[in-house]
Amino acid sequence: APLARLTMAGDFGDSDFISFSAEKKDEEEEELEDENESMSENEVVPWMREQTSMDSPLISLHNEILSLCDLLLPTAAEKEARQDVVEWITEFITEKVWPKEEEVCVSVFGSELTKLALPASDVDLVVLGLGARETMGKKHLFKLEAALRESGQVDFIEVVSKARIPLVKVRHEETKVHLDISFGQPGGLETGALVNKFLSHLPPMRPLILVLKLFMVQRQLNETFLGGVGSFLLQLMTISFLQHHNTRSMHQQAQNPSQHAKRHHHNRRYQETQGVQNNLGSLLLDWLELYGRKFSYERVGISIRNNGSYFPKRTRGWLNFNRQYLLSMENPMDTSIDIGRNSYNISQIVEVFGHAHDRLVAQLHAASKWKEGHTRSILAVILNPQDPMLADRHLPLKHVFNTWIDPHHTASGEHSSNPSGTSRVRSRLKLPPPSSSGEAQAIKSQGSAQGGPAKKKKPRKKTVHQQEQQLKKKKAKRNKKNKKEKKRLSAGYPVESRPSPSKKQRAANSK
Repeated sequence: APLARLTMAGDFGDSDFISFSAEKKDEEEEELEDENESMSENEVVPWMREQTSMDSPLISLHNEILSLCDLLLPTAAEKEARQDVVEWITEFITEKVWPKEEEVCVSVFGSELTKLALPASDVDLVVLGLGARETMGKKHLFKLEAALRESGQVDFIEVVSKARIPLVKVRHEETKVHLDISFGQPGGLETGALVNKFLSHLPPMRPLILVLKLFMVQRQLNETFLGGVGSFLLQLMTISFLQHHNTRSMHQQAQNPSQHAKRHHHNRRYQETQGVQNNLGSLLLDWLELYGRKFSYERVGISIRNNGSYFPKRTRGWLNFNRQYLLSMENPMDTSIDIGRNSYNISQIVEVFGHAHDRLVAQLHAASKWKEGHTRSILAVILNPQDPMLADRHLPLKHVFNTWIDPHHTASGEHSSNPSGTSRVRSRLKLPPPSSSGEAQAIKSQGSAQGGPAKKKKPRKKTVHQQEQQLKKKKAKRNKKNKKEKKRLSAGYPVESRPSPSKKQRAANSK
């Protein structure tokens, strides 16, 4: 039976961060079955590569995400066009508009700096060296607008002077590249460096963000001035998700993998990808489930500082009683700023996340019943494959995002006779080795079946809970000993008496 939305009461602990809900999947599955029956098997899905097996739909979803990221990467011609436009506007501003200002400079920031840009993304530029934004006013905006109109190099120009960060929006006539030019905002360079740092430490972050950005753009939910979730906010949400996913969920899975797989058997098929620590299909489902079904927006704020944490919104004064549903996200560069306060349509966006999660789960159930060779897209139930942004784009011959999971291959590259078991990851992203004891057992059994030497079983490392229990037992034993000493002292015996002989000593004395 579906659970009603529940917010935990009592002390503010981990349970307060999450409110639980569940939806009926029957109608969703029936709807997807009708769509799959009516869908032609030869329908063009531009990111689909040939799948090696349909035994594990979650692995197929993982590989689809990687192929989509390959498709979204800019081509050599697109890179060259963007670079030429950046060089042109830099020379135009520094030598023609403000030639007497020696300190003026133009810098790239945003998605162009972090390499998280979609094919239709704007190039974000900031002009520095003309003074602080508070003192320069808006005269620079209109001066640049007039100069660009006279140049004849642009076919669209607009001054957005009433925004929180005023800017000039430009489209280059020859290349059709869009530019967003702001003034006196060095913070964009700092945030870009911060995001690049997290990208280097969290390998799954880049493909996840690319898929989620396309998901938001196709639904026009990415514009902050329309109450949507902007790129920086989406990046911080993903960083926070991966921080908590690595420190909590993965730790629980490593402690008791069989129980973890059993808990998620009904909707995740975790048992098939238990050894794949960074399966992107699983991560995408967990991301949509967290922000679409579980997270308590009314009470909890998010911080990515110090390995990530949650905090009560009321302690920061960020609880808006008229809009309690707003997402509160701490700006890591200025902790007094709530980045999510302008996303006033977050309640509708949350419903979109939850609906996308349900559709993916239903499609995974449907995919488990597909016949061998009948490969269809799983990701297409939440993304539009006919998007004009994806038109005329072609997949590269070689994988760029190479975390491709092949269920037919072992770690050594040899062909396996058990394609539906634990998968091996051929990763060039230097992902950490699997820590799941379930996969270790699968590797051991697979090695013995192939005639390989059996590995010695390593002693299991004690969990934090076990260590705490051990410390409690030692403390209780010590307290018991102290009580005995007090009794001996009250009875007139010396405190430092000879301890009673142990069992071994008594046996030796009897002999």
